[in-house]
Amino acid sequence: MSINPLFSCGLIGGGLYYWSSKLAGDKGPFYAWVTGWWNLLGQFGCTAGIDFGLAMLLCSVITLSTQFVFERWHTVLIYFVILIIHGLINTYAVRLIAILNTISVWVHIGGVVIILVTLLVKVDNKASASFVFTGFINNTGWTSSVYVRTFSSFFDRSMICPFISKLPCDPHTSFE
Repeated sequence: MSINPLFSCGLIGGGLYYWSSKLAGDKGPFYAWVTGWWNLLGQFGCTAGIDFGLAMLLCSVITLSTQFVFERWHTVLIYFVILIIHGLINTYAVRLIAILNTISVWVHIGGVVIILVTLLVKVDNKASASFVFTGFINNTGWTSSVYVRTFSSFFDRSMICPFISKLPCDPHTSFE
């Protein structure tokens, strides 16, 4: 059975909880509850990691430009300020988030185009199309290429996408 018939029979909004419940059978409500809490913890962890990384980046930039030496509590204080600012933006400035999302999309599209054009123009030793789309080099240390291909394709979208973007990417991918 493919994943498409499974996901096409219901809405994908709330898909994490709905499909956890449906796939678990009799214990569905429990697994939907566990999925919800793990997702919430993941959201907290993702936000905390990104904001703390931003606090460390700001401390580094300020140190480079002013020679001020930050202590640990300075970084944590900046981190708390960033969290409060993000909380206020998410609470009171929802339209700003929409504008920032639109800007982010165009920056990402423009960045990809700039990188591609730069690579096409500046790189002298280009690989052939057949190598790019059909070539396979196994540098993993495992001897079975079938195992490596299967393992890598499993982790390609189904594992990376939900952890990075926190979206139910498998249902979306199945519709494509």
